[in-house]
Amino acid sequence: MLTEYRAASGQVVNFNKSSVSFSANVSEIDARQVCDILEVTATTNHGAYLGLPFSVGMRKNDVFTFIKDKVWNKLQGWKQKIISQAGKILLKTMAQVMSNYAMNNFLLPLDLCRELEIMMNSFWWGSKHNRGGGINWLRWDTLCKPKLVGGMGFKKLYYFNLAMLGK
Repeated sequence: MLTEYRAASGQVVNFNKSSVSFSANVSEIDARQVCDILEVTATTNHGAYLGLPFSVGMRKNDVFTFIKDKVWNKLQGWKQKIISQAGKILLKTMAQVMSNYAMNNFLLPLDLCRELEIMMNSFWWGSKHNRGGGINWLRWDTLCKPKLVGGMGFKKLYYFNLAMLGK
C-alpha cells in the first residue's frame, strides 16, 4: 500500500522519523508484528501539531485549556495598557480568532466556549485604570448580534464552532 502511495504521489515515508499508534482493540502481538514489518516504534503520544493534539479522547476540557490561557494572557496584557473602548475592537480581531484553528478540527466543550465569552464580556465592560468591575450595559447576546441590528458583531463561540465544523 505504501509503495502504491509513493508511486501515485511521489512522496516517500521516512520510517526513521515515523511512529505508529494502535487502538486498544489491537492485540499486542499484532501491534508488534506491524512495528517489525514497518521497522517503526509504537507510541501512545504523538504530541501536538500547530498547537493541537493528534487525538483528544474524553478529557476535552484538559486538552483545550491552552486556548483559555492564551486568551486570558492576551486580555491581561491589553488591560495593562488601558485600552480605550474603540481599541477594544481588538477583542473581535484577536481574542475571538485565537481558537479558530481548534474550532476547524474539534468541537470545543460548551463550558470552555462559555468561559471564553465570559472573559471577553468582562474585558469589554471592564474597568478603567483597574478600579473594579465595570457595568454590563448590554447582555452578551445583544453584543453578538450583527452591527446592522444594534449589536457589535461578536461571535457566539459554540455556534461559530458548529458552523466551522459544518464547513
